[in-house]
Amino acid sequence: MSLENSQKRRALIAGVLIAAPLLLLIARLYHIQILASEEFRKKLEKQYILTVKDLAPRGDILCMDGNTRITLATSEMRRTLSVNPRQLAQMAGDSEELASARKKLADTLAQILHMDSEEILAKLNNDTAPDGKPNYYVRIKRHLTTEEARKVEELSVPALTLKDEPRRVYVSQAKILGNIIGLVGYDDENIQNKGLEGLELYYDEILHGEPGRRDIPVDALGNQLNIEGYKEVPPKKGGNLLLTLNLKIQQIVEEELRAAYLQWKPTSATAIVMDPYTGDILAMVNFPDFDPNDPTSSLADARRNRAITDCYEPGSTFKPIVGCGALEEKVVTMDTTFKCFGPVNGREIGDHVSGWLKFPEVIIRSSNRGAAWVGVLLDQAGMKLRPWVLKFGFGSPTGIDLPGEIGGKVTSRENWTKYSTASVGFGQEIAVTPLQLVRAFCTIPNGGYLVKPRLVKAILDEKGNVVREMPLDNQNRIISPETAKTMQGILPLVVSDPQGTAYRSRLKEYAMAGKTGTAQKMAGGTMSHKLFVGYFVGYAPVSNPRIVVLVTMNEPKGAYYGGTVSAPTVAKIILRSLRAMGVPEETPAQDDGAARTRPRR
Repeated sequence: MSLENSQKRRALIAGVLIAAPLLLLIARLYHIQILASEEFRKKLEKQYILTVKDLAPRGDILCMDGNTRITLATSEMRRTLSVNPRQLAQMAGDSEELASARKKLADTLAQILHMDSEEILAKLNNDTAPDGKPNYYVRIKRHLTTEEARKVEELSVPALTLKDEPRRVYVSQAKILGNIIGLVGYDDENIQNKGLEGLELYYDEILHGEPGRRDIPVDALGNQLNIEGYKEVPPKKGGNLLLTLNLKIQQIVEEELRAAYLQWKPTSATAIVMDPYTGDILAMVNFPDFDPNDPTSSLADARRNRAITDCYEPGSTFKPIVGCGALEEKVVTMDTTFKCFGPVNGREIGDHVSGWLKFPEVIIRSSNRGAAWVGVLLDQAGMKLRPWVLKFGFGSPTGIDLPGEIGGKVTSRENWTKYSTASVGFGQEIAVTPLQLVRAFCTIPNGGYLVKPRLVKAILDEKGNVVREMPLDNQNRIISPETAKTMQGILPLVVSDPQGTAYRSRLKEYAMAGKTGTAQKMAGGTMSHKLFVGYFVGYAPVSNPRIVVLVTMNEPKGAYYGGTVSAPTVAKIILRSLRAMGVPEETPAQDDGAARTRPRR
C-alpha cells in the first residue's frame, strides 16, 4: 500500500470516528426535541407543576315541609390545616435551630388545635415520603373551627396552609331520618364524600359531583411561582335530591312511634306512611335509630333500615291479600260460608273465633281457620295461592331506591305442600318486609295497582331547578276494580264493627280501614309462645284514601296483639297526618265503602 493510500485510509477512519458521535448526538437531539418532546415536557412539568384538585361540594338532600323545601343534608366547607415540611426547613439555618423552631411551632399548634404536641411534631418532621421522594404535603388536622383557623392564620407561617374541605352535615331534623339518608365516609382522595349507607350510598354517583383541577407552577421547595396560563377546571357540585318525604308527617310518625316504642319496649319498631296512588314514601321511621352526625354513638345495628332489611311472618294482615286473590279467581263471594272449627287440610289451627263465618266475617273477626280455607279453595282451583302471593310482590324486593333491600321468603314450588296452603292463608310459612306489606296493601284503596315505592322525586341543580323527574311506576294492575271495591267494603268494618279486631282504635274524625296482625316468631326451631310481632296496616279517609300507614312492633313486652300494640299508633298517625295535610274531617258513618279511583299520576 502506497503512503498516499495509507494516509487516505487513516483520514477516513478518523473522519468516521469523529462523525459517528456527532451523528449519534444529532439523532439523540432529534429524538429529544422532535420525537419525544411531549414526553420530556411532561416529565419536566412534573418537577415544577403541582396539580391541585379542587373539591366538588356534595349535593344536598332536601324534602318538603308544606310548600317549603327543607335541607336535610348538606356539605359545609371547613378549613383543613396542612404543612409543607420542605418549606418549613427555610425557617432556620442549621439543624439545631430548625429542630427548635419545629418544636416551638408544634407546641403552639397543639394549644390552638387541642392536639398532642408530639403528634404534630412528627408531622412537621415528615419531609420525606415513604417512596423516598420529597414530601411537600402533610395534613395536620381537618375541619378546624372558625376560631382555630383564625389563630393559625395569625401565626403567618408560610409553610402552613389552610384549605377548604367539605364536611357532611345533617340538620337537626335529619336525626329522625338517619336510616333513610344514611351517612358518608372518606373516598379515595381521603375526602368525606363517599356514600356508605342509605340514600347517600344509593345516589352516590349523583351526589358526589366532579372535582376541579388546577396546575400550579412551584419551585424546588414547593413555593408557588407567579406564572400564568396553566390549566384550571372548576369543580362541579353534585346533584341535589328532592325526597318524597313530608317532613311534618315524618315528625308525627317519629313522635307517635317513639311513644309506642317506650310503652311496649319492643326489640324494634317500624312505621311507614305511603301514598297509595304513587308509591311515594311520605314517612319512614325505625327504632332503634341513630344520629348521622354522630353515628359512632349508636350500635351499628341501629343503622339498619328495618323497613327493608328485616322480614317476619305477616300473620293476619295477610288475610285481605289472600282474600283479594280468592275474589279475583271467583272461588269466594261475599256469601261464601266457612267452617271455622276443626282441622283444615288435616292441620290443627289455633283460632280465637269458632263457628260458621261468611267471607267478610273471616277478615273482620280475623279467623285463622276461615282464612286457611280461603287458601285451600285457591289451590283447589289450580294451585293458585302461591302465584297470587308472588303477584302481590312477595318474595322479591320492591325496587325502592335504597340499598340493602331483601325480598322476604316464599316457599318454593317444590316444597309447597297442603300445609303450606293452609298456613299461608293466615300469614304463616311466609316472611315479608314491612315495606312489602304496606305496598301490597296499597292495591286495595288505589283500585288494584301494585305501585313501586320511591323516596326521591326529582334531581335538582344548584339553583333548585328540576333537571330530572324520577319516574313513577304505578300502572301495574294486579286486581280488578271490582275486587278492590269488594275489599274496600270489608276493611272499614275491621275498625267500625264492634266485633272487628281494631274496633278500639276507630276515629271519630275520619273513617279508617285496615287489618290487624299478630305473628308468632320462631325460637329454638319451634314456634315461640313468648315472642310475637304485632301489626296494623290501615288507610284513610275511606271516602277518598290519602295515606296508607303500617306500624310493626317486633317482640313487644306486656302485650303483643296487633290491635293493642300497633293499631292505636296507626290511628294517631292517621289523625295527625290528615290534619297536617289539610284533609277535611268526616263522620265515619257517612262512608259506604265504595271503590275509589283517584286520577293516577
